[in-house]
Amino acid sequence: MLNSETPVLDLSYLNEATGGDSDFIAELLQEFQGELSGLYLKLSQAAHKQEKKTVVLLAHTIKGASANLGAERIRAIAAQLELLARADQYTELNAARTFLEVEIGNLKAATAKADIPSLLDSGQVLHLDPSN
Repeated sequence: MLNSETPVLDLSYLNEATGGDSDFIAELLQEFQGELSGLYLKLSQAAHKQEKKTVVLLAHTIKGASANLGAERIRAIAAQLELLARADQYTELNAARTFLEVEIGNLKAATAKADIPSLLDSGQVLHLDPSN
């Protein structure tokens, strides 16, 4: 469930998964954000056309990729999009898609501001907050 305590990006998860390799983390995040933009655009187009199979597949892809990187807010919204598409609830899906767009922006803003190597080195458990 998504709440105000849910991290934009769980750096502690990424730190553990990569053995603390900050260069690798930065590369993963850059690739993910590039792919995410394309996936979001395709998902939006498919949702507009109410292409159920395509929306389900794209939402599932975003959900999995987000989970692999600790982008929990994006993962949670993508999971909801997948469920809504399976239920043919396109009005609700389009509202949730707006939240996904916001969270993609939050991830980009948070990672642009963060000094990830310093944060990893300091051992902080992080909820990157784009408002800070």
